[in-house]
Amino acid sequence: MLRVMRPGESFNEVPLFDGGPNPATVIALELTLLYGISQEKMGHILSRHPRVVQNVLRLFAQRLRYLVSLVEDLSFRPVTARVAKLLLEQEEQREKHTQQEMAAQVGTVREVVGRSLKGLEALGAIKMVHGRVVIVNRRLLEELVESYP
Repeated sequence: MLRVMRPGESFNEVPLFDGGPNPATVIALELTLLYGISQEKMGHILSRHPRVVQNVLRLFAQRLRYLVSLVEDLSFRPVTARVAKLLLEQEEQREKHTQQEMAAQVGTVREVVGRSLKGLEALGAIKMVHGRVVIVNRRLLEELVESYP
């Protein structure tokens, strides 16, 4: 899983500009209303509104930085550090995911996420309460994430 989109966010911009296929598959996790725009219409908008061009370029730059960070995480961080980073991000965004969804986001399988959560609980960083993760030592999670590039 590359990322979870939030209401109001756009996706599938690459084919809009190069005419090729979408470089990733998109799956809705819940009932979703989507809006589309044609290449022709987007070209018309961009030719008349330079601020939109700036915003599109900013979006592409943010997405590129995110993908580079994702590749770094998958290449250099062990699963437990990736799970710790995801838990911190989920807390900030007030999101909760199943172990299966977490596994997809950190590039592993559910069983490995389960072992990582048990390890984090043994360290005293989190506590499992009725199948939910409660962060009890945020600094410990942050140190684990920061200990890898």
